[in-house]
Amino acid sequence: MLKLKSLKIGKWAGFECSLIDSNNKTLIVSKLEESYSNLERLLQDNSIGEMNINLLIDLLEHEVHTTGS
Repeated sequence: MLKLKSLKIGKWAGFECSLIDSNNKTLIVSKLEESYSNLERLLQDNSIGEMNINLLIDLLEHEVHTTGS
């Protein structure tokens, strides 16, 4: 899931996963919905111009690689 903490502070802030059971479909869907809501709120509260675009691209690229594996 996207590293929102890093986007909020503008630099890499480590990785934390809130998903404690990768076999629980209900929990997975809930965490995805929570991540979506958090990202939506972050984008509503901040303009893209205020974000570190290079960090955003690096995080997105990381997510693409980890999701695909």
